[in-house]
Amino acid sequence: MLIYPLSGGVPAGRGGFRSLTLPANSPHCPAQARQQGELLQGKLRNLFSSHPLAFMLDETYQRHQAWMAQAIALAAEAGAVGEVPVGAIVVDEQDQLIARAANFRERGHDPTAHAEIMALRLAGQSRRNWNLTGCTLYVTLEPCPMCAGAIALSRVSLLVYGADDLKAGAVRSVLNIPDGPASNHRLAVLNGILETQCREQLQTWFAKRRRSQ
Repeated sequence: MLIYPLSGGVPAGRGGFRSLTLPANSPHCPAQARQQGELLQGKLRNLFSSHPLAFMLDETYQRHQAWMAQAIALAAEAGAVGEVPVGAIVVDEQDQLIARAANFRERGHDPTAHAEIMALRLAGQSRRNWNLTGCTLYVTLEPCPMCAGAIALSRVSLLVYGADDLKAGAVRSVLNIPDGPASNHRLAVLNGILETQCREQLQTWFAKRRRSQ
């Protein structure tokens, strides 16, 4: 795996992502995902070499921001009705929306109804195929162990998430399930997109809930 940490003046909480993990020459990684990773790797290297903040003007980065903004809006809707505010979106190879969901655990009385799980289910139904190779999953919070496992099983090619979960994050913060020995799928991961908005949305929601208890 290749990890690109951002340096050169990108402060935390300014909307820039902090690292990119790409599948590199893995026999378990689909050829299409591997090719996408190599192209993105070269593009980012050129951007970073020209200017440390150049990536923020890049069309691909702006596209990631736009989808994450939609996930944040879904999270806000869920938070307003008592759910932990997490939203998720799946787009296909043509960057077309195929699934959108938010946490539904409280309303559905379902311990597995996290935003990522709901979005993956809807995406599979939309494509009439559980295999989501070529798709990108956007989610406002780093996936938990359950969701990280489901993402690996779905064969999603790229995971883009906003805020790290330092207590239960299972992609990079606490565990790395998609890259672990039990996973036969190697996942490209981009984190920190609209991180400040995602983190503050959760912090504000939990602070309000504590005050009301």
